[in-house]
Amino acid sequence: PGARQWRQTLSERAHTDGAGPEVVEAALACVRPMEVV
Repeated sequence: PGARQWRQTLSERAHTDGAGPEVVEAALACVRPMEVV
């Protein structure tokens, strides 16, 4: 869950000047961890 937000965050912010690891961290924050059953 959260794949759409992951892709959207990366596509909107990755190409901006000065984009760094914080873009990936922001994208990761959009993804919910999967539950192990």
